[in-house]
Amino acid sequence: MRNEYELPDEVLRQIHDFCDIPSLAALICTSKKTLGCRLASDETTWSKLTSLRFGIRINQNTRPTAYGAPTWRAVFRRQAVCNRPPKSRYMQKSKLMVVDNFCPVLGVGLWATIRHRDDCKTRLERHLLQEVPSCAGGGVGGNIERPIRQPMPIRFIELNICVQLQASYSRPIVVDFLNTELDMFRDDGCNVGKVGVRSAKILHHCQWALTTTSRDRRHHRGYSKAGVQYRDKNFDVKYDDVSSCAILRPYEYVIASIHVPCMPDVVFETDFLSRALRMHVPFRFINDNKYESISSDFLSEEDIWMHYMELPGGCLALTDRPVQSRELRYL
Repeated sequence: MRNEYELPDEVLRQIHDFCDIPSLAALICTSKKTLGCRLASDETTWSKLTSLRFGIRINQNTRPTAYGAPTWRAVFRRQAVCNRPPKSRYMQKSKLMVVDNFCPVLGVGLWATIRHRDDCKTRLERHLLQEVPSCAGGGVGGNIERPIRQPMPIRFIELNICVQLQASYSRPIVVDFLNTELDMFRDDGCNVGKVGVRSAKILHHCQWALTTTSRDRRHHRGYSKAGVQYRDKNFDVKYDDVSSCAILRPYEYVIASIHVPCMPDVVFETDFLSRALRMHVPFRFINDNKYESISSDFLSEEDIWMHYMELPGGCLALTDRPVQSRELRYL
């Protein structure tokens, strides 16, 4: 049997493509004279991993110093310590990150941002109708009340949720955004109840090839039934729910928009954040009917007012978010 010194570098790189991060770290800790250690600590390997995990487009002209580190291995470590979400226009630094968590047991990362409005108010949905009494028309004197239907505004908050399967050794998972639940305070401010989601829609789905570090990026906006059936014909997925469900393989991520209903007195975004406690996003492994959930806490009351300021006249505005506050939290 040949040892590693007799194998070409291309074959060893293909073997390393299927190694997870702990396995690569173990190879780096071995003797530096071995070829496996040199390839595990190679810049090509870690640049591909950085591109996969954080969605950074890396070409020949991209340098790790642009991301604050001398090597791509150091860039990966620095971004992973901060639990940086994949790079996307829905998860930019300028957006308010209200949920940020990584579960090492499940190997799943969860982030959420608010679709902010300039007046910092919750959104209104006016397509629902309610019956309102009216005195116009009917009868001899025209005094008989006849109910009419008028639009009834319903307040809701829109959140963009990002879920990424970060464990390279894990089986594919199915994420169900429509059954997402939030733990929130009720009107009295003492009791805690669960609030469901009115609607969910996938905005962006980033998929990779079958191996770990030598993958080609494929971006999809939503799903088509034919595409899901062709790509995942052996997986147990309901095609009626493809607009709110997504299949994730290692290092793939999906971003979905959900509408969370609010009480009538929840006028501003801060009112919602002060009542929201925890988010639960259900998922299951492929060909497994048992659902699990990745959970994360919302911003605390102290952190909320680091991003908002009160203006004269009872108005609110979103302040310039401190860029380094999130990084310093994990150091």
